Amino acid sequence: MIKMNKSVLWGILFSLFIIFTLTSCEEDPYPDYSRLTAPTGVSGSVVSNGIRLSWNTVDDAKFYMICRASSLNGSKVMLSYIGDGGYIYNNNVIDTNPLDGNNYYFIYACKSLNIQSPASTPIYIQYVSGNNNPGGENENKIKAPTNVRAVQNGKTIVLTWDAVDGASRYEIFHASSANGSYSSYGYWTNNRYIDEVVLVTNNYYKVKAIGSTTSEFSDYAYCKYSDNSGSQKPSVPTGLKAVQSGESIVVSWNSVANTYYYRLWYSTPYGTENFTNVYAPTTTAVFDRYMDDGTYQFWIQALNSNYEESDKSSKVYCTYKSNSAGGDQGGDNPSKLETPKNIEAYSSSYFVQVSVDEVPLAYEYELYRSRSASSGYTKISASGGSTASKRYVLTDSNPLSGTTYYKVKAKALSYLGIANSDFSSYVKVVR
Repeated sequence: MIKMNKSVLWGILFSLFIIFTLTSCEEDPYPDYSRLTAPTGVSGSVVSNGIRLSWNTVDDAKFYMICRASSLNGSKVMLSYIGDGGYIYNNNVIDTNPLDGNNYYFIYACKSLNIQSPASTPIYIQYVSGNNNPGGENENKIKAPTNVRAVQNGKTIVLTWDAVDGASRYEIFHASSANGSYSSYGYWTNNRYIDEVVLVTNNYYKVKAIGSTTSEFSDYAYCKYSDNSGSQKPSVPTGLKAVQSGESIVVSWNSVANTYYYRLWYSTPYGTENFTNVYAPTTTAVFDRYMDDGTYQFWIQALNSNYEESDKSSKVYCTYKSNSAGGDQGGDNPSKLETPKNIEAYSSSYFVQVSVDEVPLAYEYELYRSRSASSGYTKISASGGSTASKRYVLTDSNPLSGTTYYKVKAKALSYLGIANSDFSSYVKVVR
């Protein structure tokens, strides 16, 4: 009998693990997808220290893997230097060692080492080594988070913001007034924070990004908390629509107050029923993998942070046809977004806030400013966020002195094929 000490045995097992890791990007002829869908919404951009990649999270995925090739049909190599030995537990990373030239990335969602999704649609990024990529003398300075939003969800307040290049964590701050004293609520490693102990009605939040340096404060996000007695069970979502867009079906609906996430049910042309979870404040979902010709049905319910469920909505349908500009839709999208209504403004010593009623199917809002009520409006940079009362608030952090006029426009996701709204009416601010 051959005797083997434990260190040698573990060495052999580790070597076998590495061999599996380095070959796990090859297609398995008999994969066990176990209902994991391929990651969607994959995007990439060149940043100062490499290539940033992000994608939509996949229900039931425990981690992700990234494979890279130098050509579309070239050999894929797992990027084992990203995450924990190549196993990634978030959906926003930086490839700090990209290829000089062509980079094709493929994202996999995984339940375990041998249960993974099909590859995402590849994304192509060209990288030039040296000093020709974005950056400059301040390229290592961490920027402040943008698009900070605070929304009440049941007995909690959900805070979200855009991820910051180079940030490894974020510090959350809270105050009971906009210009009051902000206290640290601690550190967070992703760009979503849930305040589960809300003690006051008026809540103001700011965020700092932390990496090689610490950013300035973000603009604040405001949420008015209402501690209603009784059940917080969400109402049934309305406005459910399903529309074919190219090779995808886009499903959208109206937002519901006190919702933590939506459970979107669907049935395939073969009668198979399943669901996917969509976390608030998102109110759209895209079905674009392994689509078969035929009629799909969709229905939806809302769940709060206590997992109390609304009743299910009525069903809508979409008849999908491959290589088609659009199928038969159960509920037509408008050709143009509604004009934002009920514009209001609040002016302080440091900022101006402009708010409008939320527009169905709007993905983002733009703030415009002018010295004249009737002409000369210019789009300005503004942070924004939704309120529990279905208002959207935009903050001008660099307001002008004197008399200023503001207007707002609503925009839809490009793949919906819906035109942007007209300008809202103006609101006048005198400072």
